[in-house]
Order: sequence, then C-alpha cells, then structure tokens
Amino acid sequence: MKRSDKASFVIYLCLIDRDNLASINVARKIGMTFEKEGQDDKGPFMLYSQSKM
Repeated sequence: MKRSDKASFVIYLCLIDRDNLASINVARKIGMTFEKEGQDDKGPFMLYSQSKM
C-alpha cells in the first residue's frame, strides 16, 4: 500500500479557560465544536475539538 492510499485522520483539541471569551470565539470561528467542561490542576476549562480526514 502506498502512502497516498492510507487514510489520515487528525483530531485537534483546545482546552480553553471558560472565562476566555476571545479564545472561545476563535475556536468556534475556525469550526471547532464544544465537547464538554472539565477541570484540571489549573482550574475549570472548556474542551473544543475538530477532526479532519
């Protein structure tokens, strides 16, 4: 199988501080989708994703 015959699948993820409205708007503008809210050692965040083939 040649490299050009293989399917490529990429997932982009963004963890954005839920108070950072500018970054949330950029994520939406470039076609990212809200997935869920979460929290890590730095505080609450919103997870956005986008997949490409």
